[in-house]
Formats: sequence, structure tokens, C-alpha cells
Amino acid sequence: MRYLLRWSLLPLLILATFSSPAQDRIFNYTYQSLVLGKGQRELEVWNTFRWGRSEYFRAFDNRIEFEVGLGSRLQTAFYLNIGTASVKQLSYESTASGTGQPVPVSTWSLGTETEVSFSNEWKYKIADPVADAVGLALYGEYTVSAKGIELEPRVILDKSYGAAIVAFNAAGEFEFEKQLEQDGTEQTATESGLELTLAGSWELARGVHLGAEIVNRNGFEEGTLLHSVLFGGPTIAYAQQDFWINLTILPQLVALKGATENGLELDIYERLETRLLFSYAF
Repeated sequence: MRYLLRWSLLPLLILATFSSPAQDRIFNYTYQSLVLGKGQRELEVWNTFRWGRSEYFRAFDNRIEFEVGLGSRLQTAFYLNIGTASVKQLSYESTASGTGQPVPVSTWSLGTETEVSFSNEWKYKIADPVADAVGLALYGEYTVSAKGIELEPRVILDKSYGAAIVAFNAAGEFEFEKQLEQDGTEQTATESGLELTLAGSWELARGVHLGAEIVNRNGFEEGTLLHSVLFGGPTIAYAQQDFWINLTILPQLVALKGATENGLELDIYERLETRLLFSYAF
């Protein structure tokens, strides 16, 4: 952890020598209530790296987002999502023992899975984080892939206090996937989740922000909580006139429910996530 923190501060020391305007998006996992002005456009590139489960696991998720402002309070965005995961695949073979009886022997190989999907988001700002007591926005996103459909409603709260920014999100997750049963029939499987995020940041120099994000992910089945996991780590943001870049390092801190190994949940979630976002406005 000290190694990660030390290297995460290196870009900050370099960027602090430059002068830039205030950033309109400081965090990677916690959204803010601000929206683009009418006709403003932004191209964002998301890069998320996830690793460390009970079995070998590496995943790299890419999102390319085109964002456009539709008015003083409304914006929309379109995403192309490409996710690639490398997983440990077990196979079993039979070999003859000294008695001539077959003995199963397990071997493993590295398998790669790739998924492509499309997303569309809408965000409506109700209150401003500077002019009003608290910023408030409603957000909705749907994702379509070969497996099915995913819906994500989100409530966004944030507030700016001079150089400080704090934000809180509550997001639902609803997945509907088609699955082929053993009898050949097709069934729709439903999964649901709740994600709570809390973030804070301080502007150290013009356009340079240092802060932290906490993410709580919860999974449900038929209304029953199956697992609850807490992530948290540092975030760095830097902005110029038409360009900004954010980095968040997010290790898993503890499994509040459903721990599988040393207080962590490593069957579904990873030991560590890192997310790098950069954007260009035009």
C-alpha cells in the first residue's frame, strides 16, 4: 500500500508546477452534479484494471464516451465498452496409476474472455453545488450487450466549499441476462446490487486536486444481501483548458458480509482496482 501511495503522488508533484483552471470532474467512481452547457462536447476514455481473486484473475475494462450538453441542466452520453478478462481455467484428465486404475489429474490454462457492449446515459441537474445548499442530480444509464440488459439509476449529491469538494452517490444495479438451461430452454436471470460512494478532494494548486474515494458494493438475490464489500483509496485529478485526467487507486479494504479469505471477498470482487480517466473538450 505504501508503494502504491508513493507512486500515486509522483504525477501530482509533476503537475503541481503547471497552472490550470478548476476541474469539473474530480473523482472516477463518484459522480458530480455538474453538467455540460448546451452544445458543449467532451470525449472521455476510461481505463479500469482489476486483479487479484482466489483464482488467477486479471481484467482490463475500456470505455470510450462521447458526452454532449443539451441545455443548462441536461446532458447525455454514449459509450462503447470493451472488457477483457484473463481467468484460470481448470481441466481434468485421466491417467493410469500403478495398479492400472485411472486417476484424475487436474491441469490449468489461461483463458481470455472479451465482452463488447453499448451504453447510453442521461443526467439532469436539479440543484447547483455552489449556488445552492447542496448540489443534486438524477442519473440513469442502460447498457446493452449480447448477454442482456443492465440498468443503473443513480442519485448524486455534492457540495463545493472553496478549495474542498465532497460528493455522495447511491446507485442501483439491475442486470437481466438470458441463460440456457440444461433442458434446452432459455431463462432470464436477474441480478441486483446497490453501490454507495463517498468522496472528498482538496485543490492543492490551480487545477490540481488530491483526495480519496470510498466505495461500498452490495449484491442481492431475491431481496437477500449476499455480500457487501468496502473499497477505498487515493484519487488525483489535474485539468488544463480543454483537457483533464484523473487517477484513482482502489484496494479492497474489508468484506462486511461474505468474506472468503483474510476478511476479503475474493470470489466475485478483486483485491485492487485502478481507474484512469482522461478527457478532451471540443
